[in-house]
Amino acid sequence: MHCWKILNIEREYGIRKMYCIACIHAVLTFSFSYTFLNLFNYETYNDDHFALFLVAGLLVYPLHKLLHFLPLYRHRQKMSIRLRRRLFGIRTIHMRIKEPIPKRLYIFSLLFPFLVLTTILLIVAVVFPTITHYAAVLLGVHALLCAFDYVYIKHLIRSPADALIEETPRGYEILVPLT
Repeated sequence: MHCWKILNIEREYGIRKMYCIACIHAVLTFSFSYTFLNLFNYETYNDDHFALFLVAGLLVYPLHKLLHFLPLYRHRQKMSIRLRRRLFGIRTIHMRIKEPIPKRLYIFSLLFPFLVLTTILLIVAVVFPTITHYAAVLLGVHALLCAFDYVYIKHLIRSPADALIEETPRGYEILVPLT
C-alpha cells in the first residue's frame, strides 16, 4: 500500500472557512426546509413542546456521532473514541480510525447520519404539522454538522475505487494498493 493523498480539510480550507461554510449551509437548509414544509402545512404552530425541542437540540450532536459509528461497528477494534476540547472549550467526540478501512464503508459512515436524521426529522415535520418549525430548526442544526462530512465525501469520491482510509495525526490518508 502506498499513500495516494493525505486529506486534511482544516489545513486545506482553514477552520474558519469551514465553520462559515457550515453556518451558511445550516441557514440555507433551515430556510429551504421551513419554506418547503410550509407549502403543505395549514396548521398553526404551537410552542407546547419547547422543552422536548431543547432536549432534541442537545441530542443532535451525540446522535450524529453515534450514527457515524454504527456502520463502522464491526471495525471498532480499529477505532479510538475520545472527548476533545474544541471551539470555546466545548467538548467534542473524536473518533479516530487507527487501521485502514474500505473507502466505500467510510463514505457510507459519513452519509449515514444525514440519511437517518434527515429522514426522521422530515417524517416528524409531516406527521406533526404543529411542530414543523422545530423540525426545520433541527434540520438546520444537523446540516451544520453534515457540512464537514460533505467536504470529506467530495474528496473521497474522487479517489480510486479500491482505496482504503486511515487516519493519522496529519489527516486522513487515502491508501491504494501497489500495482
